[in-house]
Amino acid sequence: MFQMLNANRPLSRNVWAAVSNKYAEQTWVADGVTEGGQSGIREGHSGFEKSGEMGSSLLVTSANTVVVMPLMDVIRRFQIKHIDIMSLDIEGAEADALSSVDFSEVTIDVITYECNTGVECDPVRTILQKNDYLKWGKVSLDEVWVKKGFHGVKEACDGTGCIRLNQPWIQHQ
Repeated sequence: MFQMLNANRPLSRNVWAAVSNKYAEQTWVADGVTEGGQSGIREGHSGFEKSGEMGSSLLVTSANTVVVMPLMDVIRRFQIKHIDIMSLDIEGAEADALSSVDFSEVTIDVITYECNTGVECDPVRTILQKNDYLKWGKVSLDEVWVKKGFHGVKEACDGTGCIRLNQPWIQHQ
């Protein structure tokens, strides 16, 4: 999949990394039972049972342990100063990863992240608001946030922080 991403987006810098807010080992698990499969970080999901055991929730059919590193360390390692769009889907670890970012060292115009429920997304929203991002809307499960001052940002549309982009082809939710 990563090779296909690189082939389809040759002008993008695509980084394959496991990120969080600190160096640590994380175990990634998948159940392989449900359609599409359920997956996540074992440490964040009490519902995953040990491999081969059927619990009241999910059966782990595969588990891989990886070393995670602070997102900011990845950004520094590649000497990135500007990111057009950052898309995070890291199974509930989005707030951890974003908390490592020094927003004075890197400009990120648009940040999207998977948000399944409102409560689990509150820490991410707090980080983004603190760093001058405005909520643009939601596309499927992803919340889309845009940096204040980003080209095309016209105004906040109401008290929720959503914004209107000065682009006629963008469908705002």
